[in-house]
Formats: sequence, structure tokens, C-alpha cells
Amino acid sequence: MGSSGINRQGIDALQSTADYKSLRKILVSAGISSFIFGVLAIASSTLYGIRGILFITISFLFGMLLLGIGIWLIAGKPRAMELILCGILFISIGMWNLISAGSIFTGNTLLKIFLQAIFILGLFQIIWGLRIIPRYGRFHHVSIQKPSDENQGLFDEVANNISGLKPADSKDVIEFIPADVFTNKWKGKLEEKLAIFVQGKGDDMLVASQEQVNIEPGDTSPGKSIKACLQIGKRRIKGTLSLEDLYRYEAWKSGDKS
Repeated sequence: MGSSGINRQGIDALQSTADYKSLRKILVSAGISSFIFGVLAIASSTLYGIRGILFITISFLFGMLLLGIGIWLIAGKPRAMELILCGILFISIGMWNLISAGSIFTGNTLLKIFLQAIFILGLFQIIWGLRIIPRYGRFHHVSIQKPSDENQGLFDEVANNISGLKPADSKDVIEFIPADVFTNKWKGKLEEKLAIFVQGKGDDMLVASQEQVNIEPGDTSPGKSIKACLQIGKRRIKGTLSLEDLYRYEAWKSGDKS
């Protein structure tokens, strides 16, 4: 089924399936990270013994909690509230790593290197926690029920179709590169009154009417790319796109089919 043949019911099913799969992917990734952080916390608790039982106990308990949360996120049904839970947990363990690593003084060179690594890990955990919490707003409405095989098949077909298109070969396709270096580029198919944007090979998908899609161009950067803000419904993404793709979007937005 091509995307142009999707009716309103299909559009709603496509977006709800995309939201479920995207939330699931984020939580599984967070679960794997939580599991790894838990193993590291338990392993590091043995080194904190030089400062007393308090460091051993807190680090060990954090480690066990992270292990449990990791397994829960990987095996359980996706719930948006888990984004907030993960964020708070990662920020808490990150702050603990900063405090504990910074408060241990030793002349042992290997231990110094290890504590520096724990300090950096703590910074990384805090940043990750601060990044994941705001995503709750995007996914708070997502059902925990797994989409039907039919809806998942529709998502896979549309995602594969659009991700495989090239702007050079398709006049109704544009590419948008996010400013966030940790995310893949978006590819959008601009139909008569509908736009479907796919990130990467199907990492995420946004379906919106023509009225809900806006691109606010900014400065031109080297290579004739345009800094811009892509708005799809309530979602705003900062990044760049080519000048040609901007003209293509403007023609689609104005209804010019030439």
C-alpha cells in the first residue's frame, strides 16, 4: 500500500503505531543502559570501601536498582511515565557518581583513572536524564497495548518506502538534518494534503496535514544549506535542509504543482 492511499483511519493507526514503536525503542535503549550502569555501580562499590560502609551500601543499592529497572524496561510494556522514572534515576545516580568520585583522594594511579571515568560517566548520566524526561510530553498518550500485526505491517511498509526515496529522484521528497548529532535525518514525503516524515530507517514517524507542517528558514550555512526549524504539529526540530528542498516545500505549501 502506498502512503497516498491511506485514509483517515489508516493515518491515525499509522501515527499511533509509530508512537508506540518509538517509545518502545527509547525505553529498551534506556533499559540496556540502566543494566550496564547497574553492573558498573555494583563493581565500583568495592572501591568505595576505602571511605567506609556508606559508599559500599549506596553504590550497591543503586546498582541493584538500576539492574532491576533495566530488566523491567527491556521486558515490560512501554509506558510514558517510565521516561520520567529513568530520567530521575539517571540524574540521581549521575550526581552520586560525581560526588563520590570527587570526594575520594588516593595516590593510586589506576584508581585515579577509574574515578575520573566514574566522574565522566556521572556527567553523561545527568545529561541523558535531562534529555529523556522532556520526551514524556510526546508520548504521554501512547497506549501500552501492542499495535496489531496489520498496523505494524503498514508502518513497516510506509517507513521502508519513504526511507528508500531520494530527493534527487522524487520531486515530492525533502530531507531535513537535525541539529542534534545523536539523531538521524528526517525524510519527508509531501503529498497533496498530507506529509509523512520518517526518521532514519523507521526510528520515528510523524504524519501531519499540510496545515500542520511549517518550515521557518534561518541563515544560510556553507554548502548552500539552510538553517531552519521544522514544525510538524506540536513537534519542533531545529536543523538544516538544502535550498532546493526549501523551494520544494514552499511550492507544496502554496499548492504550486509545477
